[in-house]
Amino acid sequence: MRSQTVSFLRGLAIVGIVLVHTTLSFDGMLPGLKTILSFGQMGCQAFFLLSAYCLCLSNSGKKIEVLPFLKKRFLSLAPTYWSTMIIGFIVYWISIRFLGHVTLKLDPEPVYVALNISLLHGVLPLYKPMNAVVCGGWFVGTLMVLYCLYPLLSKVYFYEKNRLWREYRWLLFPSAITLVCWALIGISGYGQESYCILGSAKYFHFLNQLPSFVIGFSLYDLSRDTRIRFYLPKAAAFLVLTYLVFVLKFKASYMIAPVTISIVSVYLFLAIEQNQNWIAGKAGSFISRLGDSSFSIYLSHFWIVYTFVYFLQHTCGFLSGVGPTMRYLLYLPILLVVIYFVSRAYAKWIDYLNGNVKKLIK
Repeated sequence: MRSQTVSFLRGLAIVGIVLVHTTLSFDGMLPGLKTILSFGQMGCQAFFLLSAYCLCLSNSGKKIEVLPFLKKRFLSLAPTYWSTMIIGFIVYWISIRFLGHVTLKLDPEPVYVALNISLLHGVLPLYKPMNAVVCGGWFVGTLMVLYCLYPLLSKVYFYEKNRLWREYRWLLFPSAITLVCWALIGISGYGQESYCILGSAKYFHFLNQLPSFVIGFSLYDLSRDTRIRFYLPKAAAFLVLTYLVFVLKFKASYMIAPVTISIVSVYLFLAIEQNQNWIAGKAGSFISRLGDSSFSIYLSHFWIVYTFVYFLQHTCGFLSGVGPTMRYLLYLPILLVVIYFVSRAYAKWIDYLNGNVKKLIK
């Protein structure tokens, strides 16, 4: 039951992420529509939270052997990421060679490529290694760093000798980690910005995403606590708070929004766990299937969106006089269908590739 809830929330998250990136090639859209769709970028925080939850679930009561654990996590990411990097460079080369237009803005600097191959590009808050070798690559680099931190975080969180800690760790642990991360971000001298803004290296950096990850530990405990009630009103309240933080864009917006949207994900998860019939229909099953392929969809949709939008804009000249919002709404169904079928084929190929890579390494 839990696995379907995880798959469903991952499906919702990937739909939001895809929708926000489909808007990037359409300047001049209605501000209200673009703001609503841009909310989907918070889907990455749901992935971090659910990753921590699943790790807690699968390692419950077990002693974590650090090196085998990290090897397994590395192999769960690397083959898919490497193949996406290769495809991205092919698309980049073809677009320059034959189209005279860069559809993917990449920077294949050897040092940056090496960092991405090793999945170490999420350690330093530098934009180009994070996001200019693979579009959206910051997510994988940050996730790998969070995986590296998991054994230590787990040891602290599941400390059992203090009764008070056991009872309130779900609140104390994420609160303490969040405050430390915000303090470190605030005093950091990295980058030109003095605070964390969307699309900056600070926003992508693991320190800004770590609070979402550790809230996943709290979800593990809360999912077993039958005393908690009124999930949906709480989720709705934090969703409104996230929207206000997101829209108002004050100085610390993009440090606070990942935390509040993670809390929304917690209450939504708990609500679905208590009402499995919500996701039992065809729509729920379809979204859950998207969630099962969400990693492949995430990595592949960037080059699909940027390349296919360029193709549509140059083959559908009769729509050139149509406003950007209407043009986006006309293109969107085509884009979503192409992304769905291409990413499905990509996911199958990746599964085959992963199996062979793991056999070779073993």
